[in-house]
Amino acid sequence: MATEEVGALSRDHQWTLIPDENTSLNLPGLSTQVSDSWVYLTNGPNRLYEWSWGVLQLKKRSIKETSGISHRSAIVVHGLKGLGQENISEKTLSKL
Repeated sequence: MATEEVGALSRDHQWTLIPDENTSLNLPGLSTQVSDSWVYLTNGPNRLYEWSWGVLQLKKRSIKETSGISHRSAIVVHGLKGLGQENISEKTLSKL
């Protein structure tokens, strides 16, 4: 699964990796769509990795966008952003 590879890349290269909006919806199960592409924002370089389970894409962002936020907080923030205010319910908040 992508989370294991992301953790290894982050440790090995000392990059900060946080999930983008769509990936943040998939991680806690808020999206019913099964994705074969996982996108993470990084303070490292743009990269594309292909594995048997799908594609992991890293998109370079400024340090201020990727630092100072925990992985768990990034999932919540980007997941809510991806849903949009009109689609947030009590059920959604309980999953987070």
